[in-house]
Amino acid sequence: MRSGFATALFASCALCACGPKLPPGGGPAPVPFTLTGTVMINNDCDGRLASVPDNITVNAEIANAAGNVAVPGTVNIALAGPGPNPTKGGTYTMTVNWPGGPAGAPANWGAFSETLVGGGDICKSIACTQNTCQNIGTRVRTTPVTGASTTNNVRISCTCAP
Repeated sequence: MRSGFATALFASCALCACGPKLPPGGGPAPVPFTLTGTVMINNDCDGRLASVPDNITVNAEIANAAGNVAVPGTVNIALAGPGPNPTKGGTYTMTVNWPGGPAGAPANWGAFSETLVGGGDICKSIACTQNTCQNIGTRVRTTPVTGASTTNNVRISCTCAP
């Protein structure tokens, strides 16, 4: 009796070990996609390098063509200076796991934003002699996925504006 039970247990374990390794839920394994780039922050508000934050958060999401599946990503980066007119810059790398399967293939990176670490507008924290300091830089709304790794560079231009 014991030997029959042990044989059945061994056989069932052997069958489980031979099958494909699927992630929980039985769907396809997630596929990593990476977004890399540089962030440059130019301060024309008070003209001081010290007013530009040393660290910021970069946010983005990768989505399928229909836009009904999106996976967010976020990364904190350090900025270094000085650059011209005082400018600080840094590089970022963000990797997210795309679910695949019914989600289809990812098509675009989008929903880009850059904030102070912990939240808040990067430029509004900088003093202006008149009006408020705002980012007047143009922003790319979406960047097509170009494979496992895509590049998106960001320019933030802090300027006193009404």
